Amino acid sequence: KVDAIFDRVGSATKDFQSSRYFTAGRRTDLIIAGFIGDEPTLMYTGYDNGPYTTLCGDTAVVGSGYQIANAFLGIRNYAPMISEREAIYIAYEAKKYSENAPGVGPGTWMTVMFPFPEAKASGELKMSPLGKPQLAELEKARKYLGLKSIKPEDVPDLRHPTADSSDPPPSQE
Repeated sequence: KVDAIFDRVGSATKDFQSSRYFTAGRRTDLIIAGFIGDEPTLMYTGYDNGPYTTLCGDTAVVGSGYQIANAFLGIRNYAPMISEREAIYIAYEAKKYSENAPGVGPGTWMTVMFPFPEAKASGELKMSPLGKPQLAELEKARKYLGLKSIKPEDVPDLRHPTADSSDPPPSQE
């Protein structure tokens, strides 16, 4: 079954060469997400001096903001067994902070996929696009849970410490 999926993705990747979206000599990376049985699966496919298709690990990021997105997935300890709510939030946060990279636009479109229990044999997926209300909730959470702005006056001047060195460090609460 996995070989058939690889063949199909590889064939579609090769067919992409005749698409109006293909630019010769330019690297193109795509993420293919789905399920093999009940097992979530991620693949990279694209072109880099020729077509390629490979399995990913537990996460996949592409584009000019991939390093920032990947860092946020790590910082937030993304793992396959976290709750769906956490996974959706962490993915959203990683995308939004990746907008600090050149070329990453502010538009965000997210869809949650899961297999229909009654459609295991066919491999049919249920797709749940997140709408404006859900994205607004995620943005509200990011403003509460995400990075905070730094004011220069709040950063300690280590040349002139104010705390006694015997004092315990301030609480992180």
